Amino acid sequence: MNKVVFTVIAILLLNFAPLAARPQLILHYKSILLAIAAGCLWLSQPAFSTQETKRDKSSDRLSIVVILVMSSLSVVASVSEWAYGNNAQQSSALLTIIGAVLLAGGIAIRVWAIQTLGKHFTATVTLTNDHRLVRSGPYRWVRHPSYLGAFMAIVGAPVFLNAGWATLVAVASMTIAYYLRIGVEEKMLSSY
Repeated sequence: MNKVVFTVIAILLLNFAPLAARPQLILHYKSILLAIAAGCLWLSQPAFSTQETKRDKSSDRLSIVVILVMSSLSVVASVSEWAYGNNAQQSSALLTIIGAVLLAGGIAIRVWAIQTLGKHFTATVTLTNDHRLVRSGPYRWVRHPSYLGAFMAIVGAPVFLNAGWATLVAVASMTIAYYLRIGVEEKMLSSY
């Protein structure tokens, strides 16, 4: 599926569908900014394909599926709590700013990490013949900056929306997802 089409469908399902009973919130600035942030995250990734997932099933151990499910759960929980938990009417400016900084900073770190890896950045865990250890860009300071950036952005979303319970859901689900993914990746890299 085309990456842009996939991104639009993901935003419609994850960001806007939970607002079906409160359609006036679709045009709220927080909803629009969150959709833009989601678009940046989705579009910064290489295209996701079921063929790649099937091909790399043994090496990836379906960690990409876990990440997609957990991040989707985090977004839906965030938007739902914001829309139906009175958070859309009452919000803390400080939390909104902290959330916006986490979102923007996370996206920036993730994009930087993806650009640093170039063609070696893939949706699934894979090794290529010309694989090498990268120690430039954000990899100078952080072992998994792409995951850090995505974690910051996904956790930043409920903070931006002032959704306390959803923040806990996002932290827990993304910690599980990236713990599993990093374990798979580290095991593969150590065998290289």
